[in-house]
Amino acid sequence: MNEKNNNNLFTEKYKPKCIKEMNLYKEILTKVEEWINSFKEKKYPEKKLLLLSGPPGIGKTTLANLLLRENGFRVMEYNSGDLRSGKVIKDILGNSLAYENVINLLFSRKNPIGIILDEIDTLAYGESSEKGGFKELLDLLKNDISKKGNLKIKIPIICTFNDTKNKKIKELYKYGIQISLKKPANMDIDKIIDKIIEKEGIEIDMDAKISLRKYGQSDYRRVITILQYLNVKKKDYYNEEDIEEVIKSFEKKNEEITTIEIVNKILYEDMTIEKCLELYLKEQSILTLILYENYYKKIFNSNKTLKEKYEFIENCQECFVQNDIGETNIIVTHNYDMYTYCGINSAVQLNKYMSKLGKVNMTNQLNSAIILNKASNFYSNKKIASYRNLLDYNLKKELVQAYEKNGLLNNNISIKKLKERLEKKIVDN
Repeated sequence: MNEKNNNNLFTEKYKPKCIKEMNLYKEILTKVEEWINSFKEKKYPEKKLLLLSGPPGIGKTTLANLLLRENGFRVMEYNSGDLRSGKVIKDILGNSLAYENVINLLFSRKNPIGIILDEIDTLAYGESSEKGGFKELLDLLKNDISKKGNLKIKIPIICTFNDTKNKKIKELYKYGIQISLKKPANMDIDKIIDKIIEKEGIEIDMDAKISLRKYGQSDYRRVITILQYLNVKKKDYYNEEDIEEVIKSFEKKNEEITTIEIVNKILYEDMTIEKCLELYLKEQSILTLILYENYYKKIFNSNKTLKEKYEFIENCQECFVQNDIGETNIIVTHNYDMYTYCGINSAVQLNKYMSKLGKVNMTNQLNSAIILNKASNFYSNKKIASYRNLLDYNLKKELVQAYEKNGLLNNNISIKKLKERLEKKIVDN
């Protein structure tokens, strides 16, 4: 059946739907099943974590989700960006544990919680490893047994990570079972290629398939993404030369140049209009903001007179004014061709003014745009608050139901008071 008109991302469309489709080694499959079964049977294991390591694109997060869902757990998944703060991870895990310890006890739920902490190794670097989310996670694991000898953590927690050499990550090994997922064999990569080209009606010869597999470097995601790229081009047949051309085009599109590198080029290199405009269009949404925060440094570090410096600043300010006028017009009219006009009046013209300053030593550090910092902090805090509010809302809703079943209901009662009363009732019983 040809599904060429399906607009779904292939990485979602063709990811495994069950653990059996993941072609895991029998030893790994046995280990993860024994670990999850101990939670299902309430024979809580000493090792509370399942630590899944391996290279990117190999299926660590997919395995974590399938393992929990297939065994009847409600999945709560967080990535490292959600958990950098120690308070956040304490709130999230604390509320999640409350679901299991209080709600499931009262309701005898058949769908307990399971937690996935994705890319946990990024928490194990710098400040976060010493006093942030990673330290809070370690503290929770160290204090798993209460003074009365009862286990506090009664839910499965799965962590995924790439970096197995990090010393902080190795501290987790004493609290978890470590599973290392290996790169798939060529035969496994060929299977997914064959499956997709058959279903999507993509015709490629054997040499082309070998080139595709080689480029994929045993990364399922990479191979599948290229296949979707081929599908969009909708060519009738692909040979090896076609595949290599597509791969080169794909690599060119993915060439990375950081925003900071673009800023430094515009401020400190004399570029052609075409090259400068090309760089501007890569990051037009934020580039002007960062240029605005940094252009004056080169002016003040130059050998120009004070009067000349202020004349340069006046000319540069006019560039930013014209850019603002252009971007406002884009927002109002949705005429995105205006970005070329904005680029010429900001980045290109600014580069010409900067070149006239002559050779000036590059500053060691660029300022990030103040408005971006404020926006980043605002939305980060908003995202964290939304997690807390959602967890608190769901928890309170279930706690209220539990309290209604076991005593008098008071809708104005706080979550803390509800938990205290319910826990006291459990102890008393």
